[in-house]
Amino acid sequence: MTRRFGQFRWASWLVVACSLLVLLSAAFAGKFAPITRFASDRTLAPRDFAIYKEDVNRIAGATFLVASIVGRDQVYDDPTVRTIGGVIYQETASPDGKLAGKKISLNYNPKLPDGSRLEIRIDDQTYKSELYDWALIPISNFANSPSTALLSLLGKAESDDERDFQRGQRRNGAKTFWVRIHPDLKDTLVGFNALLTDAMLLLGDPSSTRQYPEGLTPKVPGWNTSELDKTVSLAASQTFSSLLIQASWNSYIFNDLNAEYVFSTAGDRFVIKGKPPTYHFFSLPFGERARPEPELNDQFQRTANALGADGGGLRGLSPAVYDTSYKTSQWAAFFRYVKSKQPAAWSAYLASLDRATNVLAIETPVAWVRK
Repeated sequence: MTRRFGQFRWASWLVVACSLLVLLSAAFAGKFAPITRFASDRTLAPRDFAIYKEDVNRIAGATFLVASIVGRDQVYDDPTVRTIGGVIYQETASPDGKLAGKKISLNYNPKLPDGSRLEIRIDDQTYKSELYDWALIPISNFANSPSTALLSLLGKAESDDERDFQRGQRRNGAKTFWVRIHPDLKDTLVGFNALLTDAMLLLGDPSSTRQYPEGLTPKVPGWNTSELDKTVSLAASQTFSSLLIQASWNSYIFNDLNAEYVFSTAGDRFVIKGKPPTYHFFSLPFGERARPEPELNDQFQRTANALGADGGGLRGLSPAVYDTSYKTSQWAAFFRYVKSKQPAAWSAYLASLDRATNVLAIETPVAWVRK
């Protein structure tokens, strides 16, 4: 995500990179409920505003697919940083030693309680998982696609109405960030959560966005039903803000580079472990290629670790947002492994997802305004 939106004019060849973005609709596995729009308590996050279609007379939200972005060179590439940014999950998990080479099959069992319907069978034993349908179905669809970018806030106004809206917000001291989202995540809570993940550090200040999930209704099991620890969240916000406001950077990407996910079993539980995804910061010098900021990246990670091991520092900002971000990255990485190594089992699993019904659908905003 870009820190100072609109500050840089991009060379024409960067526009060509945008031609990789393909607007299309996706065929979803699973049957979704009618789309719900969150109602928000703006007193908790007074600087953040979700903008919906009727606010700017847009016919449809923007979706995008880009060629698969995998590895440091591609994630850190100039067109990726300048035209996508956002949230990218590109890792593929590996089995631990005792599971290497074993047959894995997956099944969606609608007779089980929500949150435990994914059955993972390894050889002759079935293992339990903890993933609600609102996460399981979109993550499976996302992992099945060739694209690794979830969401970008580097879209552009698409009409005169939208440009007028953006100018009006600018006159009021606010910045407008136009949403582009992977089609398999559009109108899902996983997609909405990716938006909050990207928006969290806008302008280097998470003080408002960190509280956004707590002020939303309906409350969603497995997401925002637990009360935010305000003391921990405030301390994390102040610590990260102090670091970022003093540092030199223009943009960031939230991604799972070098997560090194390994899946294993513990008793009857299925376990995925690895380094949690985090923010990577970049400078955007005019007329030059995007430049990583390794010193800031290291300092940010040290700060996060000091606030809590294994991503606990970021999680302290907003457990709803970052628990879901971590799970999305972990499970997508595992699903990619199954898809790659056991394609027949993967196809059978996708077919079983057609038994999912009434899956929660949360409307994706078309833009995000930060005051």
